[in-house]
Amino acid sequence: MATPFPLRRVIVLVTAVCALVLLLLPAGAGASTPAGSGTVTPVLAAPGTPGRTSPAVEVTAPLSDHVTDDAGILDAASAQAAVEEAAAAGYGLWVVTTTEVPSPEIEWWSHNLFVDSYLGDTDLLVVIQPETRDYTLMRAEGGDVLDSYLDAVEEAMLPELRADDWDGAVTAAGHALATASERALRTGVIILGGGATLVAGGVGGGVLWAHRRRRRAARRAEAELAARERAALSALVDADNAVLTASQELEYAVAQFGLTATDEYTAAIAAAREAVGVGLEASRALSGAALLSPEQRQRHVAVMQSSAERARAAVQDSSDKLASMRRLEAEAEQACADTATRAQEARAAIGVARDQLAVLATARSDAAVASGRAGLDQATELLAVVEGAVGKAREAVAAGSRGTAVQHLRLAQGALAQVAELRAQATSLPQRLDEIDREMAALDGLINEDLADIEDLRDDEGFDPRAVEEAVSRAQQAVNDLETRRRDPETALSHLSEAETRLDEVLAPARESRERVRQEALNRRRLEGRMAELGRTIPEVHSFITVNRAVVGAQPRALLDKAAALQVQAHREQDTTMALAIASDALACARRARAVADEAIRDNSLASMGSGSSWGGLFDGPSSGHRSSSHRSTYRPSRPSPRVSTPSPRRTASGRSSSARGASGRRGRF
Repeated sequence: MATPFPLRRVIVLVTAVCALVLLLLPAGAGASTPAGSGTVTPVLAAPGTPGRTSPAVEVTAPLSDHVTDDAGILDAASAQAAVEEAAAAGYGLWVVTTTEVPSPEIEWWSHNLFVDSYLGDTDLLVVIQPETRDYTLMRAEGGDVLDSYLDAVEEAMLPELRADDWDGAVTAAGHALATASERALRTGVIILGGGATLVAGGVGGGVLWAHRRRRRAARRAEAELAARERAALSALVDADNAVLTASQELEYAVAQFGLTATDEYTAAIAAAREAVGVGLEASRALSGAALLSPEQRQRHVAVMQSSAERARAAVQDSSDKLASMRRLEAEAEQACADTATRAQEARAAIGVARDQLAVLATARSDAAVASGRAGLDQATELLAVVEGAVGKAREAVAAGSRGTAVQHLRLAQGALAQVAELRAQATSLPQRLDEIDREMAALDGLINEDLADIEDLRDDEGFDPRAVEEAVSRAQQAVNDLETRRRDPETALSHLSEAETRLDEVLAPARESRERVRQEALNRRRLEGRMAELGRTIPEVHSFITVNRAVVGAQPRALLDKAAALQVQAHREQDTTMALAIASDALACARRARAVADEAIRDNSLASMGSGSSWGGLFDGPSSGHRSSSHRSTYRPSRPSPRVSTPSPRRTASGRSSSARGASGRRGRF
């Protein structure tokens, strides 16, 4: 009997109300097992809960870049383009590839990585493990990335992952995430039981609310970025004005003190001008902001800010130098007296250093301390220059020419700095000689090791007896030249270093030959192990496929045939390294054939259970009948990890502060 008309209206109204309630729940809160799957949603336990141990791999968080290609399988430009496409739609796409995380731990590892990186409501983390052929999708629990979005990303990525097109998979993920909300907006028809019921008003209103929420977040992010641009431009303009003011002061300083006295000031102003120029180039690039992505605009803003800071620092440095010159001008009389006093103290210190070198010469030799005495002689000559410059500065002060006095005083101060450096070199000579002794002892040990290796390497390929004999003679001469060591330690050290280097050069071919032999033996053992494993794996997989031939389809058979062909090729290959690589590929094909067969059997078992309706898939896009055939689990931690119970807030790609609700997502195989 037909249902009365008022009752149908009541059914429609109740359905719409339920749809709105489920939509406003946290993402996935009301989701049940996907229709037709016949599986129970597993729960990922937090650390310390029964039934789950913490992973052995440490989470490398927080993430600093949207693309972290630890596996080295991605093209940076292609991955960045996918990130930018998602960002343009208001979502943050984060991609991580790794070969270090084992298959059983990748779910929990990805969850911790998402939470410890403080990713937010609009962020999606995609983790790809190419060796175990696992992937995970992580989003904030209760965030803006809905189950239907994960469906779209998963369905877009899987064909590319199965073809080992990693760049294509990331590009597909970015595009699917960017367009998922549009597809969700167009989805308004829900099938309940055997009849069609329209709840477009409720679903459309909920999706429209989510869109408005994302647009508000995007507008906030745009406002923050625009404010940073204005602040950076203002700082750059202020720096440019400071450079102009400093340039005018430089003109006055040159007129007052001369070009020579203002060299350092001039160099500082030049550095400030260069920094401002770099910032202005970035500012001009921002004039086409409509054509730039948010990340590109942020990079230009960062360049403007750093350029302004460098320019201000250079201007401040030049101002400090000019202030020092003006103080010297104002206190010229006192500066002359202080410089003369410092010159007298330096002369006395040089006398003490000469006495120390005399004592050292009795323990070493006169030649060993010759370099220190030469430095002290040069310092004595510079003191004469200092005293002459001080005298001229006093004459200029008496004549009322303070600018000229400043030039002479700066010359005297520079010469005094050189005197101090030369005296320090002379006084540190005992320590330098002790260091030379230690270096020569180390070289003696290396040479003795090389000499001991000669007999062991004599029969190896690449051993040149004549060249080795010459190098040995030179090394023995350097080691036994005790007179040079006592008289001129620096020269003796140089001879030892050259002799040891020459010995390494002539023995290198024989050592490389021995290493090749060792590596060849290692690869041979590895190859034998791989071939033995292939001999076990291929028959096992063949038997498994034969038993389940009605279900598994053609792909596993093709993969197994390829593995068998590669096995034959590896057996015939003469190059051990190449044979090892081919055998590894064959083993991977065999394992892949077994995995695909397992997947086909699992999907066939799920399909045989029939299909039904599920409120969990009601508002999340395609029904379970259209889902990917990959092994996948939807999970959620039973409680937040203690490590992230009170995370510090972090700005996400969309400008939103991340929440501490935790993360949920999916794991699959391809």
